[in-house]
Amino acid sequence: MTAVSVSAGWTGTDERWSALPPNGNIVFGSDENVADLVIPDEHAAGVVGRVIAADGHWTIQNATAQTPMLVENVAGNDFVSVPAGMEMPVPFTSARVLVFGSTGILAFSVQAAGHPPRVPARPTADGGTSPLNHGAKYFGVLVALCEPALRYGPMSTLPTSAEIAQRLRRLPAYRSITSAAVDFHLNYLCTRKLRGFVDAYSSIVGAPAPVVAHSRRNALVQLALRFNLVRRQHLRMLEGGARQPIAPPQAPRRLARRPAPRPQG
Repeated sequence: MTAVSVSAGWTGTDERWSALPPNGNIVFGSDENVADLVIPDEHAAGVVGRVIAADGHWTIQNATAQTPMLVENVAGNDFVSVPAGMEMPVPFTSARVLVFGSTGILAFSVQAAGHPPRVPARPTADGGTSPLNHGAKYFGVLVALCEPALRYGPMSTLPTSAEIAQRLRRLPAYRSITSAAVDFHLNYLCTRKLRGFVDAYSSIVGAPAPVVAHSRRNALVQLALRFNLVRRQHLRMLEGGARQPIAPPQAPRRLARRPAPRPQG
């Protein structure tokens, strides 16, 4: 049986730990009557999820209908995204669980011994949806911003506002979109719609506060991809009138050297 301990409070509030018994679990949520770890957010679900000590590994359950959740490996850069209504095994012995609140992200820590086997994720009773409005124009702009990272990897260069506008104008709903409008939608996401989440995520993972626009956009893409707010399936909405995706960055071409002219005479 894997030994599992969960921090008794949210990051920065309590360093005490609670050990799970074999096959035991810890419930986290806003309902003090059922939650072992209470979320200080009255708008959160009564039961948000559970940490479960399984046979030889540990799992985490996202019991909400639409709230995304993330488990990050403290010892590395890898992570597990836990969609709403799913239970998943976690392959990390030292992990940080990040949970969406109503105005920001909360985190607590889990320590486990041993290495878990590969176990498929199991759906729970609830289905899952994104907290973002997929019909809003800001979501289409966000998908276009995340497109290079989804297609070519997280190290891809972010597209400019002009490139995003050019990409979206091929779609009927975005015929008249301009670079200024793209800036407006991204600024709305970074400073209004998801401001608390972007800032809290940057603070929790130790990144510098996203002050300038480029830093905010980088944090926004990381947040959207890690919490499954934008997934590869959302790229279909860009295919209505656009045959070519935003291209990955190209290495500069080397100019061929011309042979030196032969001396005459």
